[in-house]
Amino acid sequence: MIYNKPADSHGYDGTATDMRKNPIVLCADMDEYELYTPIRLKRRRVRKETRRIRKDSRRFSFSAAFFATAFALLTAVTVLYVSHYEKNAENDIKNTVVHFLSKTSETAGEIIESAKQSLTKPDDNGFSVNSIPVYLETGAKDDATESPQRVIYANGYLSENTTVPADVEQYEGTETEEVSAVTKGKSGSDGKVYLPLVSRNLSSENMLLLSNETKLSPDMHTLSETAPKAYNDLVISEKPLVLIVHTHATECYTSGNDGVYEKNEPSRSDNIEENVVAVGKVLSETLENFGIPVLHSTTLHDKESFLNAYTSSLNEVHRMLGENPSIRFVIDLHRDAIVSSSGEKTAPVTNIAGENYAQLMFVMGTNEAGFNHPDWEDNLCFAIDMQEAMNKAFPGIMRPINLRRVSFNEQLSSGYVLLEAGATGNTLEEAKRSAGAFGTVLAGRILKNAKV
Repeated sequence: MIYNKPADSHGYDGTATDMRKNPIVLCADMDEYELYTPIRLKRRRVRKETRRIRKDSRRFSFSAAFFATAFALLTAVTVLYVSHYEKNAENDIKNTVVHFLSKTSETAGEIIESAKQSLTKPDDNGFSVNSIPVYLETGAKDDATESPQRVIYANGYLSENTTVPADVEQYEGTETEEVSAVTKGKSGSDGKVYLPLVSRNLSSENMLLLSNETKLSPDMHTLSETAPKAYNDLVISEKPLVLIVHTHATECYTSGNDGVYEKNEPSRSDNIEENVVAVGKVLSETLENFGIPVLHSTTLHDKESFLNAYTSSLNEVHRMLGENPSIRFVIDLHRDAIVSSSGEKTAPVTNIAGENYAQLMFVMGTNEAGFNHPDWEDNLCFAIDMQEAMNKAFPGIMRPINLRRVSFNEQLSSGYVLLEAGATGNTLEEAKRSAGAFGTVLAGRILKNAKV
């Protein structure tokens, strides 16, 4: 502070005016007198201002660090939360909603309404009803005549990085005038609207052709020469070796003929004599005729909630494997769907000895989407083994193996596969013939690898 000393003999009184006129003044700081120049006073103010700025800066830095840390923690918790529920829900989302869209002629509105009824709380499988429309990108339309569209190549699931062999390019499809006319909805004498039903052979001469929807690159030739673990120390006794389940048990087949089907024909049924459970029954009986003990679950996992079907079947299979450790092979038997945006249904068929057989397709899961399925290649080994054996015994009956990002519950057993028996365009009888063929070949592979 300025010390106003009385004017001395030189007339200096220590006032501000006097400081401007004279280069030297007397100042006091506490009890000590110091000699200051105006420059020193300026430096003092600068230092004081600097200390204030640094103090404010430290406060700001602390606040910024606090909020940054809080945001990082919130982000981490959110990621963990979403990741946790995605792992529990993706089977019931991507493998049911998308699968559902490709397997039914229901409208987008009906699908969403069905989902809302199944998912009343946000924590049900960690799935939000509001995100359902995201999965309608596969082509579901508000118009019930426009069903979801799947690309029709070798198996209806080819990815961009999959090479389409020349022998199946023809199935990309060019409609004749007659088919196009029916596509628009041809009214019959009974007043019902009919849509086209087209039979196609979707197999490939290359038995190791893989429809790869992942970024993984399994060596199919190496895997084809590797023995599946499911065959290790295989013993046939009275205890069950094969478990047949149906995650989407209500999937049923067409009753159409003469190349058309009725527009409002249901694609699902609770009647186990009409849906895919009836196909599983033929598979079970065929295996038992060869002396292979079988457990066949007829539970309709998708009856109450299609979105929760994979969770339901997972719980059942896990329980049954625990109660029956002798089980080596689990067949999750489904019915596929190949429906164009115009409503045309494709029936993948092959003719053997004058009879039509619905073509079969393995859908194999992986761990790419984050599921705990480290041994997915071993499951793929078993599928390849059966693929080759089936094509040798029944040429043209198998469509290329479809490899997917999610697990389809196949992590539960090394001999676990998802098998599509025909599609909505096939008849139940065609699917049953193929189930008998598959059971015959599977029994042969088990008998060949079992210990005597």
